[in-house]
Amino acid sequence: MNKKLFLSTLVASSVIVAAHTVFANDFTDVDHHTEMGKAIQSLVDRGIVNGYGDGTFRPNNVVTRGHAAIILAGVLKLDTANATAHFTDVPTTHKNYRVISALAQRGIINGHSDGSFRPNDPITREQMAIILARAFKLKAENIDLPFTDVKKGSASYTYVSALYYNGITSGITATTFDLNSAVTRGHLAVFIARVEALTNVSNSLNIIAENYGFLQFTDNQSEAGVYKIIGNKDQIKLLPLAVGTSKLLLAGPSLASTVQQKKYELYNVHVEKINGKLSLRVEQLDLLENLTHNAQYYLNKDLALPFIPTTATVQDQFGQTVNSSLYKIARDDQGIELAFFSPGQYTLQLSNGDRKKEYIVHVSIANFETVIRLSVSS
Repeated sequence: MNKKLFLSTLVASSVIVAAHTVFANDFTDVDHHTEMGKAIQSLVDRGIVNGYGDGTFRPNNVVTRGHAAIILAGVLKLDTANATAHFTDVPTTHKNYRVISALAQRGIINGHSDGSFRPNDPITREQMAIILARAFKLKAENIDLPFTDVKKGSASYTYVSALYYNGITSGITATTFDLNSAVTRGHLAVFIARVEALTNVSNSLNIIAENYGFLQFTDNQSEAGVYKIIGNKDQIKLLPLAVGTSKLLLAGPSLASTVQQKKYELYNVHVEKINGKLSLRVEQLDLLENLTHNAQYYLNKDLALPFIPTTATVQDQFGQTVNSSLYKIARDDQGIELAFFSPGQYTLQLSNGDRKKEYIVHVSIANFETVIRLSVSS
């Protein structure tokens, strides 16, 4: 079977009601507050899709290639009046002949090697990627996909990469694109809405790990709503979504460290609307001043500490004494309170003059807050 390009629809098997249009916020099975609901509403508002006569949209129903030709031609506003094509199973009398022909003439769709188009077959996620990338001329940088089921060098790799790189899809899971699953009505609406949103974006930002002093990126953290983060350990892309400001934390082993010491950088991501389009810029922030720093209280008994400490010293992982501005220690007869303002690994030594005990302090960042984990030094 020649897997070039197959097409299906968001309106598969739906009942087109001429006298009464059911709007997305009236569909009993669509939450119009969600991304999917808004995407469906946009298509309904433009008269590209309608729902069923019972007031449902049935977003989980699969779509077919022939019907998808209708919606895609509508979204692209194609002139179908004079289009012609020659698929063995789409004669000139076929109800979708003109829209299928218009898409075929523009190189957006292809048929099978036997000359058929098979308009009643469902569209797969692989085929959807090819269609959208071709229709909207989406391109991708030289970026490695995280999906283990999309092989580099395969016919669909370039197209899936284009969708992933432009934030159209993030896969079924973090490592699976699921090429052969059928596309549903709701998901196709979302994919189209995301592609169309790219026309309102004037710039994005590519961040290459080595250019920012990282060996690679590991556990980057972002705030949702204002921008989307796309990419992998070597390179990420920031794509603006809405006007506003939110934080971005980049994390990973430092390129300058021979022992791969972990490095953190914090940024504000500003998205503004300039000349009607979303524009993105980043501003580096000071970690100490712009993170939330949590204090953790440990009872002496929980630390298995057989004495009341009177002094405390802190060293970094290289045995150097840590400046007291990077941490706070408070003691009482019952226990000790710790606050560390910079992520990393430290050695904490507690003493009462005669006896001492050492602990390893692991300071990480979660949701832009410092998190402390204490363990007994071996």
